[in-house]
Amino acid sequence: MAFRTTVSISEDLHPRLDQVVKSQNLSVLDGIREAIKQYVEGFEVGCGIGNGRAAHGIRQIAEVSRTFKNPYQDILANWRVSRTLRQLDAVASYRLDLEAWPAEIYLMKVLTEVMRRLDSRDEYLTITNLRFWRDTMLAGRTGSDCTYEHFYLKAQEEAVSLGMRLHRIFLICADELESDAYILVPHKCFLERMAKKYPGQVKVEFVRCSNLNDWLLRFGHFACVRRRDQLNSKNTSNRDCGCLVVEPMYDATARMTSLRFLCSRGSGDEDSETNFYIDRFGQAASISQTLRDLPLPCKASTETSASESIAMIEH
Repeated sequence: MAFRTTVSISEDLHPRLDQVVKSQNLSVLDGIREAIKQYVEGFEVGCGIGNGRAAHGIRQIAEVSRTFKNPYQDILANWRVSRTLRQLDAVASYRLDLEAWPAEIYLMKVLTEVMRRLDSRDEYLTITNLRFWRDTMLAGRTGSDCTYEHFYLKAQEEAVSLGMRLHRIFLICADELESDAYILVPHKCFLERMAKKYPGQVKVEFVRCSNLNDWLLRFGHFACVRRRDQLNSKNTSNRDCGCLVVEPMYDATARMTSLRFLCSRGSGDEDSETNFYIDRFGQAASISQTLRDLPLPCKASTETSASESIAMIEH
């Protein structure tokens, strides 16, 4: 028999509950039922039915998540918690397999997970280089003129289809164009395809460099995501309501050692740490050119180079 009662919600809790149920597409009553269910189940576990330490950790996660003010904190937390839950399911099944991707591929996997949560409010800015993409040439046949397409570009196309804006800038040295220009072919095809399907949403550009290491010191290698309530051609304000920076960290031998995530406190323009990256991207964008202006190898040589590179990585 169902237990029936009348519940009064305090003034400070009501707007928070309202926000939660709207985000989950629930009625207020269903939200209260779910909250009571989770509380009771957590209490039972904490009292010894199951692993009390795990339940305590879950409650700590809930408490910490209430302090989030930057929207990308919630995205990062959801990504990490979802990953942890999948691993806990594996532990419960008595077998856990952890991926051992190379660092560059792991970065792409992380950014792909973040990308799945972006939409028309988001703007994705990134400064990258051919050296990095050469090390991540794990791709699959598409059957299109771009013989190889990177899984990360596919994820970006899905985000663009939801309204996300993308601006990618390559730092390119002259000597790289002789050996690694084939890497840019999928990006050029991606740009042309996006221009037809989603005009005005995607820019892929490049900056000519005399020495890559010097220019990496000047501009860096990072991705910067900014959220605005309204991101369109009429938006005259550069201010965002939250910014996330993802930056790979390297050691003295140019080997990637870790990933740094920076969430702005308030607007990305007002936070000194994230504004540093926003400014550097703006400086690079002020001297960049569209990838359409860069001559690339013919299709035949491109297919051969791409095939050789992928075969080398796979073996």
